[in-house]
Amino acid sequence: MKSVLITGSTGFVGKNLLRSLVKDTDIGKFYLLVRNIGKAKVTLSEIIKVTDKLGKKIKFLEGNIIYENIGLSEDDMQAIKDINEIYHLAANISLSIKDKEEISKVNLDGTVNLFNIIKEFKNIKNIFYFSTGYVCGKGKQIVNEDWITDRDNFRNPYEKSKYLAERFIKEFIDSHNIPIVIIRPTIIGTRNNSKYKELKYQTIYYYATVLREAISMQGDDREIRLVGRSDITFNLITIEDLIDILLEIRKLGKKSRIYNLASNSNFSVLSYLDGVKNATGFGSDFNFVQDIHFDNETSSENLINRKTESYFEYDLDSYLDWNIENTKDIRKKLNIKDRGNKWIKDHINNFLLFDENEFTKKV
Repeated sequence: MKSVLITGSTGFVGKNLLRSLVKDTDIGKFYLLVRNIGKAKVTLSEIIKVTDKLGKKIKFLEGNIIYENIGLSEDDMQAIKDINEIYHLAANISLSIKDKEEISKVNLDGTVNLFNIIKEFKNIKNIFYFSTGYVCGKGKQIVNEDWITDRDNFRNPYEKSKYLAERFIKEFIDSHNIPIVIIRPTIIGTRNNSKYKELKYQTIYYYATVLREAISMQGDDREIRLVGRSDITFNLITIEDLIDILLEIRKLGKKSRIYNLASNSNFSVLSYLDGVKNATGFGSDFNFVQDIHFDNETSSENLINRKTESYFEYDLDSYLDWNIENTKDIRKKLNIKDRGNKWIKDHINNFLLFDENEFTKKV
């Protein structure tokens, strides 16, 4: 029976990955590292039911990657020594400089702690480490599917922690010749509106809800100034595409070392804002300013600035393109289509309308 260790299984990507590994692979036993078993069982209750129905097993391991031996007891350490696969997703995704130490402790030290316990494991076939498509830091560039070196120009401590973790992994591979695959997703979205609730407080979805709140607060069609640039683009991959591609990578006999999991093309911030305007009926313009401190700030602008400050660095400097050559054949096999600016406009419009309807039902 094939077995796997997963960190971060209770997060959005982790849950979706776990569900697919249970339903669509030959893995029979799942060891899940969690900080609180009781809470994890509640979060993963539906997946547990599916696992039981299929005759597979989930074993929760209480621990924490920030500790030596990832906080596991001796018995749990023995239980996982013969596992076949590892998926390391656990991360602190805060972008705030105030969380710098905790981010480093989880994303860098936690990765070191995890990999240090697998050096003696004899039956490992697959190890997947989840990094980020923004690991390269600031500046106009193409992100190649290769190791990134000599960078020190990051937007936030999250990006830097992922860069340093990748550097550690490269050294680890060179020293121990253990097969590790780096997965670099860009912004993660969904095609399934039933998953909107889980993404509501993340990235572009959160930003859209803040803009809707600001428009509602303003109550008229005066222009709203946003920190950023009108030519900024961003990239999003849906969780459905991400998981489908990852499962195909898993099947490969010979894998590449690094995979950028991104959409074929970037999305325009102007198309994104058109989606917000459509959903809210906002009849004026969003005008961009480059200075985060501007005069005569309205209450609506103040709300946006307070709640989206962590995104300012992306709003002002996001000129990246991603090389996705390593998954070209997989995308063709899965018939993954390119999604253009019309898609992101409609997507954000639908998200805000769906979210508003759900909110109204609760009220």
